[in-house]
Amino acid sequence: PVARKKLVAEMREGMMLFDDRNRLIDANPAALKMFELTETAFGETADVVLSGHSPIVQLSKQENRNSELLYTGPNDRLVHVTAENIRASGEYPCQLLVFHDLSIGNRVETALRIIVEDTSADTGEDFFRSLVKSLSVSLGARYVFIGTLPGPARDLIHSLAFWRDHTFSENVTYEILGTPCEALKEHRTVVIS
Repeated sequence: PVARKKLVAEMREGMMLFDDRNRLIDANPAALKMFELTETAFGETADVVLSGHSPIVQLSKQENRNSELLYTGPNDRLVHVTAENIRASGEYPCQLLVFHDLSIGNRVETALRIIVEDTSADTGEDFFRSLVKSLSVSLGARYVFIGTLPGPARDLIHSLAFWRDHTFSENVTYEILGTPCEALKEHRTVVIS
């Protein structure tokens, strides 16, 4: 139970649990933050707790049916809401709502968190290898490399770490003239998607 409480408390998805009279009986910190609520909301009905979010209120009232909804929620965030009827060993039925934030800001925040966690202990070559792998995983990119432009002409790029198709590849050196990486000569960052 301790691990479960910690997991629910720290999960990024919001979670609300409503009882058979549609009163909020539990919510994790992510849901409270998403809807700008405090624990004083416990015991209130969905109509009160989710005031201004009528599609979610309706979802919370559905009995004997699991549902889902894409909703532009608080602060114009795109939220995927799932509703599931649950019943724990003879207890009254409850409606569990889970809120998955699909907004760009949340994805970037998640990507940055993964990158920092994956690279924080590494230095030198290991840092760059961890970084390209983390960028690939967090951004869903097949190819990621980090390179440098050696020499004063800045016409070659030499990769410091190269991730390709779920594995590390040998580092490469190539001329950048006529490639998208040519913008690097002007000291610009290049991201190709």
